[in-house]
Amino acid sequence: MGPNFSGGIVKFTNRNPEGSTYTDTSGYLDYRGNAISPSWEWGLGSTGSTFSDYFPFYDKEYKSFYDGEKYGFYHNGELLLSPQFDGVSKEFSDGVAIVWKDETRVAIDTSGRELFTVPEGYLVDGFHDGVGVIRDENDKWGYIDEQGHTLVPCQFAVAGPYCDGYAIVGVHNPSSDHDTYGILKLDLPATAYASTQTVNVDGRDISFQCYALKDESGNLTNYIKLRDLAILLNGSAAQFQVGWDGGVTITTQTAYVPNGSELVTPYSGDRAYQASDAATKVNGQAAQLAAFVLHDDQGGGYTYYQLRDLGKALGFNVGWSAERGIFLETDKPYDPNN
Repeated sequence: MGPNFSGGIVKFTNRNPEGSTYTDTSGYLDYRGNAISPSWEWGLGSTGSTFSDYFPFYDKEYKSFYDGEKYGFYHNGELLLSPQFDGVSKEFSDGVAIVWKDETRVAIDTSGRELFTVPEGYLVDGFHDGVGVIRDENDKWGYIDEQGHTLVPCQFAVAGPYCDGYAIVGVHNPSSDHDTYGILKLDLPATAYASTQTVNVDGRDISFQCYALKDESGNLTNYIKLRDLAILLNGSAAQFQVGWDGGVTITTQTAYVPNGSELVTPYSGDRAYQASDAATKVNGQAAQLAAFVLHDDQGGGYTYYQLRDLGKALGFNVGWSAERGIFLETDKPYDPNN
């Protein structure tokens, strides 16, 4: 592991050669390796230089415990996951922990759901901003996402946590027996997270296969596939037809004609998504609706929208109550106070 960026800067220490009359000097660098403090120029990646001030991003509100037989987790002192694991390899960081189950290390989220299996001989050393640092059987480091997919192959002698879009990495220089450091920029695909949401539609609970996006605070907002909603509301006062004219067209109070893609999700797990560039029209008028597109393996596109946005634009009510949870009423107009 290595140091990390925070707020766009990283602390470094310039180690002078043994026997030098000069002392080590510390300062700060920006993403481009420019010295911010002190004012003299520091050569990023120069032999013999090392970084310091590494801070591990562990979720301090989560803590493992051992009951004498198995390991579990507390959250802020309250039981989160009952003792069920054979060991804990890494505590929670960014909502992911590495635990032992029998002879295998697996990644779990805070609900205990298994995310991926750590390959034998590999070590996962924590997550931050959705990216984990991983070491292979040859002691080389790289980066993975929270599903265990490779983002950067294991190739570095040193790898710091991903933070603010960047990470500090190092390669070993055999001629000097020192590590040479540099700044790695990771351009990550935007991720939509698979989820299931139950909606009470006119008194009947229906489970939708949704995808959720994270906001800057890490909160998830579910989006629903437009054609799934169209077929479920078909025959009601809120029925609508979906079409395409270079953009998505929606015609209210019109029977929906299925195309075979309804209520079937031809992919699984978290997926990279694209913002919807095509306009959405409701009854021929442009509508300002937040939307994104997921593609299947054959290139087919599926557009997802927020349920409240659709209720407001198409004229049906969407709300929430403690008794009913999220509900949809096809015979009532949209009420923003629900």
